[in-house]
Amino acid sequence: MVCTVAGSQVSLVGSNGTCTIRATQPGDSTRFAAAAVDRSFDVTDPHEMVVRIGDLSLGEGSNASTTVQALISASAPLADPVCVWWRTSDVTATGVDKPTLFDGSQDYMRMGVSKPKFALLAANRTLAKVAVKVNFDGVVESEETFEIIIEKVTAQEAGRCVATAAADPRIKVARSVGTVTI
Repeated sequence: MVCTVAGSQVSLVGSNGTCTIRATQPGDSTRFAAAAVDRSFDVTDPHEMVVRIGDLSLGEGSNASTTVQALISASAPLADPVCVWWRTSDVTATGVDKPTLFDGSQDYMRMGVSKPKFALLAANRTLAKVAVKVNFDGVVESEETFEIIIEKVTAQEAGRCVATAAADPRIKVARSVGTVTI
């Protein structure tokens, strides 16, 4: 529920959605009843942002590698940049198809340090990209998938994305898992 009506007062009780108000006028001994009239309007909390990731499919069979670029979308821009922390999981691909996935434990830079992955959702923007390298073979196999999982969204601290930061309470993750079919 997004709104309530008590007498002539409308109260907003939800953060996002459509509020519908119905006006009715019953008849009496001197007047006819009026048909009910509905009026609707959208309610958006300007302090709340909803983040989600979608599914995608890649054409296979090229015998080459590629980079999957999944989009993370936000319902509205935020004045400050935020960090969308992500990982990959549930790989069904095997052999040469197996993508180079990231679960937070790899040391890709060979520096003795593992760093969680994030995508920066820039200030006043509604899209960010997540990139994952995938190796293709020459055969198309629709059952090969993996997931890109949004773990949390944080505000920047001193202009940096900090993995230990708490999730930003202004931001809700509506769809945290995107399935990639390769």
